[in-house]
Amino acid sequence: MRAMRFRILLPLLLAFACTSPPATPKADESPTAAKTWNEQMEHVDALCSELTALLLKTPQGDLKRAAAAANEAAEVLRRGYGEYEDKRVPNYARMARDCESWLLQVALEARQAHGDLAAELYRTGRRQHCNDCHDAFDRIGK
Repeated sequence: MRAMRFRILLPLLLAFACTSPPATPKADESPTAAKTWNEQMEHVDALCSELTALLLKTPQGDLKRAAAAANEAAEVLRRGYGEYEDKRVPNYARMARDCESWLLQVALEARQAHGDLAAELYRTGRRQHCNDCHDAFDRIGK
């Protein structure tokens, strides 16, 4: 009798365990919980280094991980036209939005296993988006 209950309950327990929502990370564990924009950009730089290793080396690395890294970087950049927007820098919000869109495109192509497209988007966009923003900050003396 006990074995029969176990056979009935086990699938239910497994189904519940597989459909339970993931635990939410604590605020201080989030990569976007850094206190300054420079810390945020250091995190984006680390993610870009990971994307370089995953997309631009032969053979290409894990495209699912590349998609996750690009999405995470886009999430940080989203804060550049929100709480971290710097009004002293001309077109700052536009640059942050453009960079976010670029990273989301890279993520989409990687997620769809279009490694060559993701790599090409990443290669060309990194030069453009990173340089534009850094040049803008250099002009204001930051």
